[in-house]
Amino acid sequence: MSPSRNDLLVLLLIVVGIAFVYSNSLTNSFTFDDHAIIERNPVLAEGSVREIAASPFWPNQPEHGLYRPVTLLTLSANRWVNGLDPLGYRVVNILFHALVVWLLYLVLLPFYGRGAAAAGAAMFGLHPIQTESVNAVVGRAELLSCGWMLLAWLAHRRSEEHRHVIGVSVLAYILASLSKEHALVFPAFVIAEDFLKKETPIRERLVEMRQDWGRYVPFAAAGLIVLSIRAYVVGSVVLPSVPDYVDNPLAHVGGFERVATGIGILSRYVGLVLVPMALSVDYSFGQIPIAVDLVNGHVIAGIILLAVFLQTIQRSIVGSIDGVLGLACFVVGLAWLPTSNLLFPIGTPMAERLMYMPMVGFAIMGAAGYARLEAGLGFCPPWAFALTVCVLFGARTSVRNVDWKDDFTLFSSAVQVSPNSAKAYFNFGNALRDTGNQAGALDAYRRAVDIYPGYAE
Repeated sequence: MSPSRNDLLVLLLIVVGIAFVYSNSLTNSFTFDDHAIIERNPVLAEGSVREIAASPFWPNQPEHGLYRPVTLLTLSANRWVNGLDPLGYRVVNILFHALVVWLLYLVLLPFYGRGAAAAGAAMFGLHPIQTESVNAVVGRAELLSCGWMLLAWLAHRRSEEHRHVIGVSVLAYILASLSKEHALVFPAFVIAEDFLKKETPIRERLVEMRQDWGRYVPFAAAGLIVLSIRAYVVGSVVLPSVPDYVDNPLAHVGGFERVATGIGILSRYVGLVLVPMALSVDYSFGQIPIAVDLVNGHVIAGIILLAVFLQTIQRSIVGSIDGVLGLACFVVGLAWLPTSNLLFPIGTPMAERLMYMPMVGFAIMGAAGYARLEAGLGFCPPWAFALTVCVLFGARTSVRNVDWKDDFTLFSSAVQVSPNSAKAYFNFGNALRDTGNQAGALDAYRRAVDIYPGYAE
């Protein structure tokens, strides 16, 4: 079904709303990873399409294990049009974010109708935890990956009646995975949706889905192709080398400590989703203590959250609660899993940008909450609640945008929110040095060395 006139009106409202909330970020400079990946990247400046396609995300550093050629191609196009003026890059990021929100609205639409879909998508788009993905120009990887994934989701639904559309879905899936790696989990989302929306007994559902295998197998083939290309370029399917201890200490501890801490970090993420006040660009060594046992508040909270998610999914499968709620929990959990450090260590223990795709699951929950209020099962009109939440989110997002003005403001904020992070102080010292404040820089470096003596080397 093509978008209706009302759906296009929603698109217009989304673009206007996102543009308004992020308008004060347009004058921000390049920050943090933008310098290496955009400003000092010879491939973006002079490389051909073939060279970009064969380049790791971090220039000449395949050991970081990141391969995102679609994202690099869009940054290269920006470089060709805008040079090194950050404004053009930021306009594109904001537009991409607005487009993701509209695609999410279309994905949510069949669940509970237009009002709930608009509410869930708006909460996703205005949520302050998304500011890192939008303000960090290289956060475009999150925007593109999620956008292509949502397009693949919509096309997969259409393929139920129009089989030729499956090719569009698979192509979008490939582009999502080549924008950022964790989109590889997407096929599980549509398999879960197709399974949970059926009302027949479980055994019959499995038989029906096995008969429909032709809509799922192409995703497996596409995923294997993406992984093969990635392994060829960066040398490994996962990280080809262990990240530095200061970047991610979870890569240097035992399996129990890594898993326990990772589960505890889930509760930190959910805390930021519910109360997005203390936002930081850095959560590396020193800021998140390693969990050595299960007697830890964050770990216990994380275990409870996982138990609630699993129980909700189980009840959705047997039909005792709405299957959409089970799908929401499944999307949150599976989108979080590849970046959780549970299966394998990644480059960081925690980062707000890593919640961009899991927020799709929380948006589904938001739509479900709106529908519950719409059914008269709540304490206020649904539009009033949604509007209040969106205004609060939008205001916090606008304030957070200011922190991304430049490296100095970004790390000034980081050392306040993450006062135990050695890397935050080290980068704050670099920012102070660049502004000519040598004394302040030395103080920040001393604090970084106090937390992580390895910096003295």
